Amino acid sequence: MNVVECLACEGLTFSVLPCLCRIGGDRLVYRSGEFAGEAYRDCRRCTGVGTVVRACADCDGVGRRRAQLVLTVANLDTGAVASASVVAGSIAPTPDGTGGWQVTLRPLLAGLAAEVGVPPPQVEPFSLVLPLHHEYRPDLPAERRDALVARAIAWRSYRPWRIFVGRTPGGPADPEPARALARLRGLADLLCLDLVVEARRGPGGPRWYVRFEVPGGRVPDLPDGGFDDLAAALAGTGPFAALAGLRERGRDAPAYAITPRRAGPPRTAVEPDRTAAGPRWTAWWLRMLLRRAPGAQAVWRDGRWRYVRLRAGPPVDEIHATDTGQVTWSRRDTLVRAGEPPAPSWQGQPIGHRRCPDCVPGTRLRRCRCDADGGPDCEHCAGTGLEASDVTCVSCGDSGRVHEAAVVTVTDLSGAATHELWSADDLAPGVPVGGWPGGPPVLRLGDQYRLADRAAAFGVRPVDLTDADGGLPIHRDLREGLVVGDGTTDPALTRFVRDAAAGRPAARLMVAAVRPSAPPLSALLRLAAGLGLDAAVSVTDQRYDPDQPLREGGCWWSVELVAPGTPDERISPPGLPSVEAAVGFCLRMLDGAAHAAVPTDLMVPLAVPQVPVPGPEPGGAVDPVAALLRLARRYPDQFIRVRLAAGGCVVGLRERDGWNPVVRAAGLTAALAALGLSG
Repeated sequence: MNVVECLACEGLTFSVLPCLCRIGGDRLVYRSGEFAGEAYRDCRRCTGVGTVVRACADCDGVGRRRAQLVLTVANLDTGAVASASVVAGSIAPTPDGTGGWQVTLRPLLAGLAAEVGVPPPQVEPFSLVLPLHHEYRPDLPAERRDALVARAIAWRSYRPWRIFVGRTPGGPADPEPARALARLRGLADLLCLDLVVEARRGPGGPRWYVRFEVPGGRVPDLPDGGFDDLAAALAGTGPFAALAGLRERGRDAPAYAITPRRAGPPRTAVEPDRTAAGPRWTAWWLRMLLRRAPGAQAVWRDGRWRYVRLRAGPPVDEIHATDTGQVTWSRRDTLVRAGEPPAPSWQGQPIGHRRCPDCVPGTRLRRCRCDADGGPDCEHCAGTGLEASDVTCVSCGDSGRVHEAAVVTVTDLSGAATHELWSADDLAPGVPVGGWPGGPPVLRLGDQYRLADRAAAFGVRPVDLTDADGGLPIHRDLREGLVVGDGTTDPALTRFVRDAAAGRPAARLMVAAVRPSAPPLSALLRLAAGLGLDAAVSVTDQRYDPDQPLREGGCWWSVELVAPGTPDERISPPGLPSVEAAVGFCLRMLDGAAHAAVPTDLMVPLAVPQVPVPGPEPGGAVDPVAALLRLARRYPDQFIRVRLAAGGCVVGLRERDGWNPVVRAAGLTAALAALGLSG
């Protein structure tokens, strides 16, 4: 019984649903959370009827759902793969502690992890529990029991195949909480940031958060995730995780230049400070503050902890337009600090700014495109010059401020960092370096404005420079100090600095000079073979042209795992600056690859891949990166793709009419030999 009738539509393939306009009733403006129950007479969805007919969203209009789940755990180091199929009768239900029954998948997942030699995956608990219908009892007939279990499995079939990838234990162990906290404290001092340990009152006890902030940043409204205790928060928060979201948290913070302290010997970011309070003392203080506050923070600034309560702040009203033609508003509660710690000693002079000319701060209104086209009766703004948009303002990043300087921090997130001030007051004109034929001129600024020149000092390549908040590659213009003409009279450096500071927390550009730590490409190819997926690796060797500085040189990569039979046109072309970045992105997109590989025909059961003993390397013993670089050099400035599948290897070349095969062979080694590139 691997296919059951959809419970949402009862097999009809469609559903008659109440229209969303019934929430607000026959009103143009209503408050979110209210329910009127009547239709809006001018509704754009139902035309005032109050109901809409839609294809069932739960079964995609099929009327049936798959009652099978497959859990797969793979060891990226050895290539071993273990999977289990979850169907009715495969796992015995257990009591849920409230009088009901459930199917628990965690022991099954732990067993698969043990088979391939990796630690049990860290998964949200609720996703590994399948609640059973209240009718379920162990004394029911077997057919009825299986039907109820199949129903519970079908409710989770929106992700029928889940893949978990782990590494063999033996690497550096997670540091103890005291040392992890000391490392984050040292890194905060190094980067001239605040380290914030936060506890918020919750229904089951306090939730703990650890993050970096810029001084003066706002308290996040609803932090994602959180941990049950401080030790778990420290173990699960590395430098990149602590920096994630810094842009949003510090968008409204005041901007200052940085003057790092010079007194005393330099301290690295990993050296523990024995005199500072440890995790237990910090946790005790925060729990005490939580007794009389909804939240509390310990802020590490200038070498000491500052403990502050969080209190209710002014509510914020938010207005949203709905696709029914109505407008809904809601009131959101906020938290603010009861008091701000003293300003840090490394804070220098304020950085000036002016009001953003391209948006209305605090709203979604942006400068209308008709300002450029000169349309007097614009359909977007009705002549007001402003239009609603969900796109972040490119001039200020929704901060409402255009800064006249930017603080640029380059760090290896370990023990080294540099701080520079890029000021628009500098009169550096830049040197013309050409541009696209018929396009605007391009200027190159001096060495002090080229981040690529900083890479060698940190032992990385220029393409390894990433935004510390989010990990995206640094844009080419910032790396190379390029300014593209925009037809205005603003100096090139002024535009360059404003772009660098736009939307940055306190006008600070945080650059991580860290070599990607992705596994080798050969391990990913082996993983693809074990999962039964095709591996498509694309590369191009773009030759540098001094007459076209906007055309980036170097090798660009794309790595994807796709279902067998996926057309080449649906595979991404090379777009990442290193093979490590491409492999890391591929692993982050593994859930999407698994979903795309699920058969659309519900009668076709899911594959259950098993590779207890890894086979030979896909494509032979050749180094795939070196082989692909040889191919790229053979066809410069063209897109080359190697697709490794169970049936062999195909080397393709992208031409005007699409991807055309150059050679087909049993493996990558044979393909290289056929092209005369072996050895």
